[in-house]
Amino acid sequence: MPLLGTMVNACMIVVGSLGGLLFRKGIPERVQQALMQVIGLFTFVMGISLAISSKDMLVMLISLVIGTVIGEAVDIVQAFENLSERLEQDGSSPQHESWVKATLSATMLFCIGSMSILGAFQGGLEGKHDILLTKAVLDGTTSLLLTAAMGPGVLAAAVSVLVYQGALVLAAGWLAALLSPEIIVEMTAVGGILLLALGLNMTGVAKLRVNNMMPALLLPGIVLAVQGWLTAIFS
Repeated sequence: MPLLGTMVNACMIVVGSLGGLLFRKGIPERVQQALMQVIGLFTFVMGISLAISSKDMLVMLISLVIGTVIGEAVDIVQAFENLSERLEQDGSSPQHESWVKATLSATMLFCIGSMSILGAFQGGLEGKHDILLTKAVLDGTTSLLLTAAMGPGVLAAAVSVLVYQGALVLAAGWLAALLSPEIIVEMTAVGGILLLALGLNMTGVAKLRVNNMMPALLLPGIVLAVQGWLTAIFS
């Protein structure tokens, strides 16, 4: 079931938000940090397990280098930050400001990030849900913390995740018919490196601009094609 990971993700946001309503006085910061570090460590290990699936490390490296150059040139990180600020400004109103702010903040946090895209690709291309199920645990924990701090508006973000991630999964499923197994393997390996970087960020070990590396996900097919062409010429 391609949408299983997305459905579990949305449900965990609802469960976490309901739990957050029971802890409106807040959760100790040390507990929050400990939870994020544990999930970060798990994400780091998952990234390693996916990265070592590569059959051609050079393809993975070239994809990451070119993809990061493209991402930095466009500055995806800054674009997401600008979009987040614009949505919050446009969505605020005197009467429902707190609800709208909570919904928009949670939506941006849950939808705009590498795990959403990586998980959708994994679900659509391979029919696996490891990344989105991990993200579900992360989002459930985060929604609990956010709801405790910002209120019930976080609940509405579950709908955003269901629509956004679901669309990505279905699009990736359509794309899978056009890609060879070799390309899917290398895309998975590149995604593993991005997950590894994300895990480092979550544990506080590093501050890597993971979103600016995202274009690398789309490059293994091109790199493999060029590699095959060069091999045919010089062989």
